[in-house]
Amino acid sequence: MKNILIPFFQIKGTSTYPDDYKLFSEMTAIRFNESDYFLCKYSGDLDLETGADNYTSYESWLATQPVKTGIRYITVASLTSRLFFSERHAVRNTTNMYIEDIYADLTGRLYIDLDDPDMAAGLGIVLNYLLSIDDVQNELVKTVIDEQARLVELLKDGTEKEKYNGAL
Repeated sequence: MKNILIPFFQIKGTSTYPDDYKLFSEMTAIRFNESDYFLCKYSGDLDLETGADNYTSYESWLATQPVKTGIRYITVASLTSRLFFSERHAVRNTTNMYIEDIYADLTGRLYIDLDDPDMAAGLGIVLNYLLSIDDVQNELVKTVIDEQARLVELLKDGTEKEKYNGAL
């Protein structure tokens, strides 16, 4: 059995596989070099890897990717304390039901996974909203001035003090 990278295909039954479906296992859909593939184990004899993208090139690329070693699970209180007073105030006093819902979802969690794309997207929506809201402490500026820089700051690795220590 060998690891291979094959072009993604819609599985609509056993006949859609490029070889006998029983020869494939542990199939995982991935995105690599802007294309969709299946990363899988294959025990057949056909050469199914085509083009420059193959398991070896994927494995080499993967080895160059940074490994996240920091604290990525933090407490909800840690995330809310990362928000500035003016940001928390603007969100808590909004009449925008979408922002209220996103903030309730964020603060109602058991913990914050800083790598969760849905959580990051929600936070991005809140920050984008705050670009248009006057700062409660200085009405000459908006609550958020640079959404992307603020999102990077909020999603940075947690500290030992911020770390979530409960069950995941």
